[in-house]
Amino acid sequence: MDKLIIDELKREFIDAAKRAYNTGIQTGTGGNISVRISGEDMMLIKPSGISFTDCTMDNIILTTLDGQVIEGDGKPSREAYLHREIYKLNNNINSIVHCHAPWSIAWSLREKVLDTITQHAKLKLVNQIPVIDIIKPVITEDEIDKILCYYTNNTVLKAFLLKGHGIVAVGDKVRETEYLAELIEETAQISCIDRIM
Repeated sequence: MDKLIIDELKREFIDAAKRAYNTGIQTGTGGNISVRISGEDMMLIKPSGISFTDCTMDNIILTTLDGQVIEGDGKPSREAYLHREIYKLNNNINSIVHCHAPWSIAWSLREKVLDTITQHAKLKLVNQIPVIDIIKPVITEDEIDKILCYYTNNTVLKAFLLKGHGIVAVGDKVRETEYLAELIEETAQISCIDRIM
């Protein structure tokens, strides 16, 4: 495990977290971000109860993909299970951004998909973003298959919405994944406005 590589990933993580907070796609202490450590069965993840804007080099948690904490004093995000299972199933995914973006949540309450209605969304997202109806506030073993079915055979769905809960975007670099979450929120906002006009 190369400390220099982990430190660089932490810096990228912090930049993405602060941008997500500053753009308003996540407020308070909700949401979570993770980054897979390349070549290792490990990931960095936001601690539970910490705001995106308060993530630091010292408080980001390093865990195995089986959930064992290697570094960090806090508890991993409650959604660590979701992140670990996606990483275990698909080697093409190296970062995950989950945020409680308000327009996306509003859209998810009444719709089954988010269409790519703008030219930018068509270019970047390509496919519709599905809304997955999860009953509990945290993803559990009972409902994980509703999500993992989209990631079998190493296919990559770039994002999905959890009904009443927000965006989950996946990608390679965490900065790009955060940008993707922003685009989804923008698309949801435009869709909501278009619906009422």
